[in-house]
Amino acid sequence: MTSGKHTALIVAAVVIVAVAALAIWRLVPSDKDQILSVLDDVEDILSISGVEAPIEAVARARKLEPLFAGNARIDLQTPTLGKESMLGRSEIVQTAAGIRSRVSDVQVDFSDVTVTVSPEGNKAQVQLRAKAEYGPDDDLWVQNVRIDFVHDGGGWQIGRAKGVNPPLVK
Repeated sequence: MTSGKHTALIVAAVVIVAVAALAIWRLVPSDKDQILSVLDDVEDILSISGVEAPIEAVARARKLEPLFAGNARIDLQTPTLGKESMLGRSEIVQTAAGIRSRVSDVQVDFSDVTVTVSPEGNKAQVQLRAKAEYGPDDDLWVQNVRIDFVHDGGGWQIGRAKGVNPPLVK
Protein backbone atom coordinates (compact mmCIF):
# COMPACT_ATOMS: atom_id res chain seq x y z
CA MET A 1 0.00 0.00 0.00
CA THR A 2 1.32 3.40 -0.88
CA SER A 3 1.80 5.98 1.82
CA GLY A 4 -0.91 8.23 0.29
CA LYS A 5 -3.53 5.45 0.54
CA HIS A 6 -2.34 4.59 4.04
CA THR A 7 -2.70 8.23 5.15
CA ALA A 8 -6.17 8.45 3.58
CA LEU A 9 -7.28 5.32 5.48
CA ILE A 10 -6.01 6.74 8.77
CA VAL A 11 -7.76 10.06 8.16
CA ALA A 12 -10.99 8.23 7.23
CA ALA A 13 -10.77 6.09 10.41
CA VAL A 14 -10.22 9.17 12.58
CA VAL A 15 -13.20 10.91 10.98
CA ILE A 16 -15.43 7.84 11.49
CA VAL A 17 -14.40 7.55 15.16
CA ALA A 18 -14.98 11.29 15.72
CA VAL A 19 -18.43 11.16 14.11
CA ALA A 20 -19.37 8.06 16.14
CA ALA A 21 -18.17 9.69 19.38
CA LEU A 22 -20.16 12.84 18.62
CA ALA A 23 -23.28 10.80 17.84
CA ILE A 24 -22.98 8.87 21.11
CA TRP A 25 -22.32 12.07 23.08
CA ARG A 26 -25.44 13.69 21.61
CA LEU A 27 -27.63 10.61 22.13
CA VAL A 28 -26.70 9.99 25.78
CA PRO A 29 -28.21 12.69 27.97
CA SER A 30 -25.93 14.38 30.49
CA ASP A 31 -26.39 13.83 34.22
CA LYS A 32 -27.98 17.27 34.46
CA ASP A 33 -30.45 16.45 31.66
CA GLN A 34 -31.35 13.15 33.33
CA ILE A 35 -31.98 14.90 36.66
CA LEU A 36 -34.10 17.58 34.97
CA SER A 37 -36.10 14.79 33.32
CA VAL A 38 -36.80 13.24 36.75
CA LEU A 39 -37.98 16.64 38.00
CA ASP A 40 -40.22 17.05 34.93
CA ASP A 41 -41.75 13.63 35.67
CA VAL A 42 -42.36 14.58 39.32
CA GLU A 43 -44.06 17.84 38.23
CA ASP A 44 -46.26 15.92 35.82
CA ILE A 45 -47.21 13.18 38.29
CA LEU A 46 -47.98 15.60 41.14
CA SER A 47 -50.10 17.89 38.96
CA ILE A 48 -53.81 17.01 38.94
CA SER A 49 -56.48 18.08 36.48
CA GLY A 50 -59.94 17.36 37.83
CA VAL A 51 -61.23 14.77 40.25
CA GLU A 52 -59.62 11.32 40.19
CA ALA A 53 -61.14 8.05 41.30
CA PRO A 54 -59.17 6.48 44.18
CA ILE A 55 -57.79 3.69 41.99
CA GLU A 56 -56.66 6.23 39.41
CA ALA A 57 -55.01 8.33 42.14
CA VAL A 58 -53.06 5.30 43.40
CA ALA A 59 -52.00 4.25 39.89
CA ARG A 60 -50.75 7.74 39.09
CA ALA A 61 -48.95 8.10 42.45
CA ARG A 62 -47.19 4.76 41.89
CA LYS A 63 -45.43 6.33 38.93
CA LEU A 64 -43.32 8.12 41.55
CA GLU A 65 -41.74 4.84 42.74
CA PRO A 66 -38.84 4.64 40.27
CA LEU A 67 -38.05 8.33 40.80
CA PHE A 68 -37.27 7.93 44.52
CA ALA A 69 -34.62 5.86 46.27
CA GLY A 70 -35.99 3.15 48.54
CA ASN A 71 -34.96 5.06 51.68
CA ALA A 72 -35.86 8.52 50.34
CA ARG A 73 -36.94 11.20 52.79
CA ILE A 74 -39.06 14.30 52.25
CA ASP A 75 -39.36 17.13 54.79
CA LEU A 76 -41.70 19.93 53.68
CA GLN A 77 -44.49 22.09 54.99
CA THR A 78 -47.53 21.55 52.81
CA PRO A 79 -50.84 23.38 52.76
CA THR A 80 -52.90 20.20 53.09
CA LEU A 81 -50.74 18.30 55.60
CA GLY A 82 -48.82 20.98 57.52
CA LYS A 83 -45.27 19.99 58.46
CA GLU A 84 -44.78 16.65 56.81
CA SER A 85 -41.97 14.13 56.92
CA MET A 86 -42.12 11.05 54.74
CA LEU A 87 -39.58 8.26 54.94
CA GLY A 88 -39.30 5.60 52.29
CA ARG A 89 -40.60 5.23 48.79
CA SER A 90 -43.82 3.49 49.85
CA GLU A 91 -44.79 6.23 52.34
CA ILE A 92 -44.12 8.89 49.70
CA VAL A 93 -46.33 7.09 47.19
CA GLN A 94 -49.09 6.52 49.79
CA THR A 95 -49.05 10.19 50.78
CA ALA A 96 -49.19 11.30 47.14
CA ALA A 97 -52.09 8.92 46.46
CA GLY A 98 -53.96 10.24 49.51
CA ILE A 99 -53.51 13.84 48.41
CA ARG A 100 -54.55 12.99 44.85
CA SER A 101 -57.77 11.35 46.07
CA ARG A 102 -58.71 14.41 48.21
CA VAL A 103 -57.62 17.34 46.06
CA SER A 104 -58.41 18.33 42.49
CA ASP A 105 -56.85 20.82 40.14
CA VAL A 106 -53.26 21.12 41.35
CA GLN A 107 -50.56 22.56 39.13
CA VAL A 108 -46.99 21.90 40.30
CA ASP A 109 -44.10 23.87 38.85
CA PHE A 110 -40.37 23.82 39.59
CA SER A 111 -38.38 26.94 38.68
CA ASP A 112 -35.00 28.53 39.35
CA VAL A 113 -33.44 25.06 39.15
CA THR A 114 -29.71 24.66 39.70
CA VAL A 115 -28.04 21.25 39.46
CA THR A 116 -24.61 20.44 40.89
CA VAL A 117 -23.26 16.94 40.20
CA SER A 118 -20.49 15.60 42.45
CA PRO A 119 -17.08 14.99 40.83
CA GLU A 120 -17.59 11.25 41.39
CA GLY A 121 -20.85 11.42 39.41
CA ASN A 122 -22.90 9.42 41.92
CA LYS A 123 -24.55 12.28 43.82
CA ALA A 124 -26.09 15.60 42.90
CA GLN A 125 -27.70 18.49 44.71
CA VAL A 126 -30.55 20.50 43.25
CA GLN A 127 -31.84 23.82 44.49
CA LEU A 128 -35.22 24.92 43.17
CA ARG A 129 -38.37 26.84 43.88
CA ALA A 130 -41.42 24.59 44.11
CA LYS A 131 -44.82 26.13 43.46
CA ALA A 132 -48.26 24.57 43.64
CA GLU A 133 -51.49 26.27 42.66
CA TYR A 134 -54.48 24.34 43.94
CA GLY A 135 -58.15 24.42 44.78
CA PRO A 136 -61.07 26.29 43.33
CA ASP A 137 -59.64 29.66 44.45
CA ASP A 138 -56.18 29.01 42.97
CA ASP A 139 -54.51 29.00 46.37
CA LEU A 140 -50.72 29.21 46.18
CA TRP A 141 -47.90 27.39 47.99
CA VAL A 142 -44.25 28.28 47.26
CA GLN A 143 -41.15 26.90 48.95
CA ASN A 144 -37.44 26.77 48.16
CA VAL A 145 -36.35 23.15 48.22
CA ARG A 146 -33.02 21.33 48.28
CA ILE A 147 -33.10 17.92 46.67
CA ASP A 148 -30.29 15.40 47.01
CA PHE A 149 -30.10 12.93 44.13
CA VAL A 150 -28.28 9.59 44.12
CA HIS A 151 -27.19 7.57 41.12
CA ASP A 152 -27.64 3.88 41.70
CA GLY A 153 -26.07 2.72 38.45
CA GLY A 154 -29.47 2.46 36.80
CA GLY A 155 -30.34 6.14 36.89
CA TRP A 156 -30.83 9.19 39.05
CA GLN A 157 -33.26 9.00 41.98
CA ILE A 158 -34.35 11.45 44.64
CA GLY A 159 -32.75 10.58 47.96
CA ARG A 160 -33.91 13.54 50.02
CA ALA A 161 -36.02 16.65 49.54
CA LYS A 162 -36.11 19.34 52.20
CA GLY A 163 -37.72 22.75 52.40
CA VAL A 164 -35.04 25.34 53.09
CA ASN A 165 -37.32 28.12 54.29
CA PRO A 166 -40.90 28.46 55.54
CA PRO A 167 -43.34 28.21 52.65
CA LEU A 168 -45.32 31.10 51.31
CA VAL A 169 -49.01 30.15 51.41
CA LYS A 170 -51.81 32.37 50.20
